[in-house]
Amino acid sequence: MMHGLWVQDQGVVDHLAQLVPLLHECASHVTEGSFEKADFSFKKIRMLTIADGPLQRLSTIIVDSLAHRLLSSIQGLPGALIDPSDYFEKSTLRAARHNFFKLNPYLSTGFVTNNWAIMEAMEDEKVDFQVVHIVDLSCSAAHPWQWLKLLDDFHGRPGGAPELYLTVLHDDNDFLADMQSLLSKKAESLGVSFHFISVIGRLETLDFSNLRSTFQIKFGVAVAISCALQMHRLLLVDDNLSSTSIAQLQKMANFTQPKQMASSVCSPASTLNYLQTPSPRTPKLLARLLSAIRALKPNIMLIMEQDADHNTLLFRDRFNEVLNYYAALFDCFHAVAAANPGRTDERLRVERMILREEIKNILVCEGVHRHERHERLDQWAMHMEESGFHNVQLSFSAIREVGLSVRGNYRAADYIQISHSGCSVQHMSGSSRGMFQDDMLSSATSSPASSVYSPSPSPSNGSWVQELSHDQQSVRLIGLLYQCAAEVSAGSFDRANLCLEHITQLASLDAPHALQRLAAVFADALARKLLNLIPGLSRALLSSANSADAHLVPVARRHMFDVLPFLKLAYLTTNHAILEAMEGESYENYLFLYIDLNLKIANSMYAGNTLTTVEVYRRPTAFY
Repeated sequence: MMHGLWVQDQGVVDHLAQLVPLLHECASHVTEGSFEKADFSFKKIRMLTIADGPLQRLSTIIVDSLAHRLLSSIQGLPGALIDPSDYFEKSTLRAARHNFFKLNPYLSTGFVTNNWAIMEAMEDEKVDFQVVHIVDLSCSAAHPWQWLKLLDDFHGRPGGAPELYLTVLHDDNDFLADMQSLLSKKAESLGVSFHFISVIGRLETLDFSNLRSTFQIKFGVAVAISCALQMHRLLLVDDNLSSTSIAQLQKMANFTQPKQMASSVCSPASTLNYLQTPSPRTPKLLARLLSAIRALKPNIMLIMEQDADHNTLLFRDRFNEVLNYYAALFDCFHAVAAANPGRTDERLRVERMILREEIKNILVCEGVHRHERHERLDQWAMHMEESGFHNVQLSFSAIREVGLSVRGNYRAADYIQISHSGCSVQHMSGSSRGMFQDDMLSSATSSPASSVYSPSPSPSNGSWVQELSHDQQSVRLIGLLYQCAAEVSAGSFDRANLCLEHITQLASLDAPHALQRLAAVFADALARKLLNLIPGLSRALLSSANSADAHLVPVARRHMFDVLPFLKLAYLTTNHAILEAMEGESYENYLFLYIDLNLKIANSMYAGNTLTTVEVYRRPTAFY
C-alpha cells in the first residue's frame, strides 16, 4: 500500500518536473509564431495539468494566455472570442477582491506597516496639527480593514485620536458606500471625529491638475498619501523603441537563448540580461502624479507594490518572471486554503478572477494596453527620488510591532521579513527564482506553419460600418453569420476568419441592439468551432464554462424566466391542461404524481409544463 502511494506521488513529481520545461518550450514557439509547434506543446501540457495542484492551475492560466498571444497575430478570430472576464459581475468581483485580501498574508502585512508609518509620521505633528487627512489611492486594492485598524491605533495612542479625514479613490460606488458605513460606525463607537470622502474613478484616469480640490484637502492639515498595488498602472510605455525594434530584440533573444541555456546553470531569467533595454526614466504619467502629490506637501507617502520585474520589454523575460513570481503566490494561496478547507472556493475565485487577469495582461498585452507593470523596490526608489521624494525609515519599535502582529495572525509569517530600510516588506517563499532551472528549451528556429494556421490579410479599416444604416448593418450581419458558418463547416480558416473580422466590427456584447449582442455570441461559438482545427490551442483557451462566476448560472436562469413571457404563458397553459384533464375526477381517492422533465429550466412557481407526465394512482383503502 505504501509502495503504491509512493509510486503515485512519484508520478506527480515527474509530471511537475516535465511541466516547467514544457511551458518554456511553448513560450518559445509562441514567440516565434509557430502554430504547429505551439499546438503540440499545448497538447502535452494539457496531459500534465489534469491533476489538481498549484502549479497545474497556474499552468492552465499561463497556457490560456499563451494561446491568446499566439492568436493576437490574427485580425478577426481573437476579437470574436468572448473572454470569461466579460461575464464577471461587480458583486462577484468585489467578493473576489475581498477573498484576495483574506488569502494573502502579504497585504495585511503591508497595511499594518503603512499604518505604523502614518502613525509615526503624525506623532511629531500632534501638537501643531489636530486634523489628519489620509488619501487612499489603492482603488480596487483598497480594503476597509486597513482603516479600521488605523482607527483603533489612533484611538489608543496617548492624547487620543485627531480629527480624521479619509478620501478613498475607487470605481465601485457600492463598495465606497459600504466602506463609508462600516468606518463611520467604527469611528462613532470609538468617539473619533471622522469624515469619509468618496472619489469615483481610477488612478490612471485621474485629473492631476487640482488634487487638493478633488480630494477636498484643507490647507494646514497633516496629509498622508497611501497607494497599494496600483501605482504600477502609471508605468505606461514611454520610450522611443518602435515595435519593429522590439521584434528584432525578441528574435535575437530567441536565437541566442538556447545556446546560453546549454552552457549555463543560471535561472532562465538571467540569460537575456544583456539584451534588456534599461528602464526609462520616470514615465510621464507617473511623474505628473508624483508632481501633483508633491504640491500637496504631504507629511508622508506610502507605496505598496508587487516586488517583481514584469515591466521588461522582451516577452521572454516577462514570461520567466511571471512563472517564478506567480508560482510562489499560487503555492502560498494553496497552503492557506489547505489549512482552511472552507476557503477552497475562495482560492479558486481569486486565481481565476484576480490572478488570471494579471497574468493575461502581462503576457498578452503590449503598449498602453499592458497595465500590470510591476517593478522591483530599487526601481521604485529611483522613480521616487527623481520626483523629489526621499526615503523614510521605519523605527525598530514599529518593525517589532508589525512582526508580532503578522506572526500572531498568519502561519505564513515564517517566510515574511520586515526590512528597516525604506519601510519595505520583503517576502521570501520556498518557490524562489532558483527552483525553475531549465536547460531543456527547444531551439527557436522558425519553420513555416501549415496553411490552415495562416492568418488572413486584414480587410478594410472598419469605416464601411459607419456608412451603413442600422437596417443595412442588420442585414449585413445576418449574411455574414451564414457565410461564416458555411466557411467554418468547410474548414476554410482564412475565409472564416475574414468573416469573423467583419462580424466583430458590427457586433458586441455591449451593443445597444439585440441582434448585435446575439451575433457576438454566435461569433464566439463559430470562432471556437474553427479553432477545433487546432485542438491543442482550442483546449488551452479558457471559456465561460471555466469561469469562477459559474455559480451565477442558476440566477441567470431565474432572470430568464422573469423577462421571457413565453415561458410563463406555456406554464399557465400547461396548468390549465392538467386541470381540464382532471375535470370530473374524484380527487379524494387519488394521488397525483407530476414528473417535471425540464431539468435546468424548471421553475418552482408553476407546478407543470408541456413536458410533464401525469400518472394517477388509486390509493389503497388502508390509507383512509
